[in-house]
Amino acid sequence: MHPALLTHQNPRHVLIIGGGDGGTLKETLRYPIERVKMVEIDPDVIAVAKKYFPWLLHSLEDKRTEILTAEGWEYLDTSQDNYDIVLVDSSESVGPSKILHERSFFEQVRDRLAPVPTYPGGNWCYVYLSRQVDPFALRREPPPGLKYYNQDIHKAAFALPNYLQKILNYSV
Repeated sequence: MHPALLTHQNPRHVLIIGGGDGGTLKETLRYPIERVKMVEIDPDVIAVAKKYFPWLLHSLEDKRTEILTAEGWEYLDTSQDNYDIVLVDSSESVGPSKILHERSFFEQVRDRLAPVPTYPGGNWCYVYLSRQVDPFALRREPPPGLKYYNQDIHKAAFALPNYLQKILNYSV
């Protein structure tokens, strides 16, 4: 989430698909976001997080947060809301999450988007999709108090293993 939130010019409205434990939500709310909608398929994930992860509870109950229990792709299919950033915090591409790794889903995300989403994919990499935003051009400093993410990590987040560079004919 940090690459999108640091490079987007003015992120105000964020959609999180999945992430019912509240971790992605907690990190997103470190930024001056006006509204975050989290769409989680499994209400039990949210309930367990509220009970056993007290350090995430404040994010799940933040006044800027709206939680909806639904399939992410169904929400995108029926909603008319648009978002500055769409984050997908899902599991691997099998079972109920399989559709979140398909082209039709990416197209749904694109249609709800005003310029930047990130999407975690196979091998726990992130796909950064944008028509306008340069992912290397930070527009702000990372928020204080982060234990891991900094400007060097931001640059390194876009490094690809050799086999992916070859497949994508990619160079930075």
